[in-house]
Amino acid sequence: MLMHVADMRAAADSQWEIRKLTEQVLERAAEWCPLTFAYYEEHMKGRKNRLAP
Repeated sequence: MLMHVADMRAAADSQWEIRKLTEQVLERAAEWCPLTFAYYEEHMKGRKNRLAP
């Protein structure tokens, strides 16, 4: 679910405040579950509608 929210809220067309907060949350979450975020960075990040329907 966190990745889904990140996909929507870290998008370039999101409000800058929300993007900034999302980036901070993702940085902390990446420390907590590095394997998940490594996979996300390698395979999913930058794709349109990555996890969102």
